[in-house]
Amino acid sequence: MRTRVPVTMLATMAVVGVMVWAGVPSAASAAPTSCRTVPVDADPILHSDVARAEFGVDGSGVKVGIISNTFSALSSPANDTVQQNIDDGLLPGPGNPCGYTTPVTIVVDDPPPSPSDDDEGRAMAQMVHGVAPGAELFWASAGPAMMEVGNAINKLQQAGVDVIVDDVIDPVEPLFQDSTVSQQIAAARAAGITYLTAAGNSTALAQRPRPGQDATPIGAWSTAAYRPVPCDLDVTDPDQKSVKDAITDAAQMKDAVAFDCLDFDPGDAADVVSTITTLPGEVATSETQAHLPVTFQWAEAFGGPGETGTAAARFEMFVTFAGQGTQVVATLVEGYPVRYSDLTIDVTGLMNPTDLTADELDMNVTIVRYLDGTPGADITPAVGWIALADGPQWAVSAEYWRSQGPDDVGRSILGHNGAPAAITVAATGVTDDVRIDTYSSLGPVRYFLGPEDDATGTAERLAEPEVIAKPTVLSVDGSRQTATSFGGKAPETAPGVWRFYGTSSATPIAGAVVALALQLDPDLTPDDVESLLTQTAAPFASPYLTIPETDSVGAGLVDAEALLTRVAQELPPIPAGEPAVRLLAATGVDATPTVLGAGVLGLGLLAAGAMAVVSRRRRA
Repeated sequence: MRTRVPVTMLATMAVVGVMVWAGVPSAASAAPTSCRTVPVDADPILHSDVARAEFGVDGSGVKVGIISNTFSALSSPANDTVQQNIDDGLLPGPGNPCGYTTPVTIVVDDPPPSPSDDDEGRAMAQMVHGVAPGAELFWASAGPAMMEVGNAINKLQQAGVDVIVDDVIDPVEPLFQDSTVSQQIAAARAAGITYLTAAGNSTALAQRPRPGQDATPIGAWSTAAYRPVPCDLDVTDPDQKSVKDAITDAAQMKDAVAFDCLDFDPGDAADVVSTITTLPGEVATSETQAHLPVTFQWAEAFGGPGETGTAAARFEMFVTFAGQGTQVVATLVEGYPVRYSDLTIDVTGLMNPTDLTADELDMNVTIVRYLDGTPGADITPAVGWIALADGPQWAVSAEYWRSQGPDDVGRSILGHNGAPAAITVAATGVTDDVRIDTYSSLGPVRYFLGPEDDATGTAERLAEPEVIAKPTVLSVDGSRQTATSFGGKAPETAPGVWRFYGTSSATPIAGAVVALALQLDPDLTPDDVESLLTQTAAPFASPYLTIPETDSVGAGLVDAEALLTRVAQELPPIPAGEPAVRLLAATGVDATPTVLGAGVLGLGLLAAGAMAVVSRRRRA
């Protein structure tokens, strides 16, 4: 099962996790400990088990907030309950066999039940607890439509958390300017909170590139400035004629005095149709329909008073799937320059249940600008689109398959997931730590306007685009967790155990590593954390010939042992007579601190949660 961006236009965000049954443990997996029913698969890859043992940390004293869809909506006798997860040692709370008895604090309740509930937030909490079992966990739902991330951030900040992790993708956040949620993340970071966000799962890799091409990401496209040319469409082609008729009809409805088309060719030729060969079976929801969610935007300011907005330009994206008529990603939603559309593909007769890659369709894209004689409409801003397929590899090949000149092909990090103040986490598989997952979203992030302003809907156009390297780091996904955190039924051969894939899984694991570092030195600032995290990451080569490491794998794979080694090295000397470490006799319960003398560094006392470090040497 994969989570999907909901099909209702503009109604919802999406979480970015995927689950797959784990019938056979991977070679990279750690053996289960005596107090857990499921091993911590990330440990041997990120060296977090070594870090916990060597530095005597488990995240105690650190508060980690989690933002996602639901936490306990599926907790019932028919499914695994939260208490069952606790009893299995996978979540903290009364009855946890490892001694971690402080339960998850609910800061923002789950929304009313809906068919999309899958308790992905609970799976994320299991990921944090596995790597940093002593950390105190806080849960905040992003709301019924997954569009209340800002409220969740505020509530978690009020709760005093040190770290926040989120996995929410908002299809209507701005692509070309800093969003309001991104600004809240910056404020949280300024207040001392380290914020980690999932990069997303929206990369579609060319599975069978055309002659002379490489296997590169092709599920997104943008350019620094709209290139207008006449809409020279071939009306002898039924698909192009369909688009020509739709443009003409739309122009009349919009009282346009003229219209033109985007030139997709960055060279001297003009081409108003960009063709991508697709595999609709990969995004099929039934034997008759497939759905490809698309965000289409241009660099005109978001926001504005009330529901009117201030957008003046009129752009539209037309899509045809060979022989299936025209579909539109329209211009404005109440004055906002954004559209999120669910493109429907008729797959009747195309589906081969044994081979979803067998049947292909050409997807033709044309982008149009309407002119009404006003200066506001006659602009040439950055423009682009992202297919938010959330994991499935739906693309075969593309006419325009690599970034050239002002054009970015494959950039798929959207909105606050690319916030400058956030640590953006990409994913690599726990069973294969030598590459980035094919679906993990890519950068760079490019801003052409000043920050989003809900009050005025205006923004200064930047003299030069601001380019932000994203993602920041790689973490691992594919760790095992309990099935009903996702509402699924595991096969009897491995009841209750599934693998959690996606950047939704990688992000809380990286956040847990941060919690270990913050326990070792509580005075680390978010700037310190990001700097040390990137400096100690294990470098990875980009898997794509046309995309550099800075836009694909970031600084590399998080290494908990290397990170904590650096943190320990940068701690100031211990004043004479001052203890280095204080230990609590039991985790999760009130206890009198036991003080060990100066010079103690490696403790290795936490395998069963019997003791927890609550403070160490601090900066002068």
